[in-house]
Amino acid sequence: MMLEVVLGLDRELASRGLHQLRTGEGGGDPKRRTAAGDTYWRVYLQTNTPSARRLHYVRRADGSVVFTRVGLHDDFRG
Repeated sequence: MMLEVVLGLDRELASRGLHQLRTGEGGGDPKRRTAAGDTYWRVYLQTNTPSARRLHYVRRADGSVVFTRVGLHDDFRG
C-alpha cells in the first residue's frame, strides 16, 4: 500500500478510496491542511470490516509523501 501511494498508484485504483482528509465527518467540512498548506489524504487499508483501517498521509507540493498515521474509519485526526 505505501509503495502504491509513493508511486501515485492510489490515484488510479478506485478500490483504495482515495480522498482528502476533512476536519470532521460532514462532506462540507473543510479539508485538513498542514501549516505549509499541503493537504492530508487518506486511503483504504481495509474495507467491509468494523473500524476499518485508513492510511493517512500528506503529499507535498514537490511530490514527496509524508506518512502520518494509520487510523480507524471514524478517526479524522491527521
